[in-house]
Amino acid sequence: LKFSGVLECPMTRVSESADATAYTVSKSVNPNVPERVAEEFTLVPADGIPEDLMGEEMTKAFEQGPESIYRFERTAGQNCPCECVEQHGYPVVDARAESGTFYLLFHASDQDALREVLATIRQHYPQVEVRRLVRSREDDEGNLVFFDKSLFTDRQQEVIETAHRMGYFDHPKGANAGEVAAELGITTATFTEHLSAAQRKLLDSVLDTE
Repeated sequence: LKFSGVLECPMTRVSESADATAYTVSKSVNPNVPERVAEEFTLVPADGIPEDLMGEEMTKAFEQGPESIYRFERTAGQNCPCECVEQHGYPVVDARAESGTFYLLFHASDQDALREVLATIRQHYPQVEVRRLVRSREDDEGNLVFFDKSLFTDRQQEVIETAHRMGYFDHPKGANAGEVAAELGITTATFTEHLSAAQRKLLDSVLDTE
């Protein structure tokens, strides 16, 4: 998942201000003070945090080579992206922030569970994007269905989303190619070109073709 503008997260805020990458979040909850959570993250480059961003609750815990580990405390139950996932019982497998954009990875048990998690997240972060989706197929162990939305250009993404919203892929069609093209302000030929390119990328990923 990709989140833009989640600056209430210290890791994301630091990565934007320092134009750096922060990753590998670890957490600790003191049972005597359960409302407070201690977290650590690794920052590259190591000296990337300006002093005015450190605050009283953030400290440098360790430094080695180009990396530094920072520790901070926060109040629990603030519905941050990680907590939105964790409240459904799924641990966050990976989290990182790159120049102010936050990414996280988790494993849902099935598609219904995934929808529930996304519904919770979108209550607080409607701008969330599903950037990568991998499905494990029980009938074919080790065979994965994968698609990375970043393979689309911005225009291809707009074309395929508009076509889907207008019912172009429905049977019977809710809109024809000319109607979708008119909605996008492009010619029918241009619409068809962008759509074909997007569909080819999608099929290449799903069918695992070169």
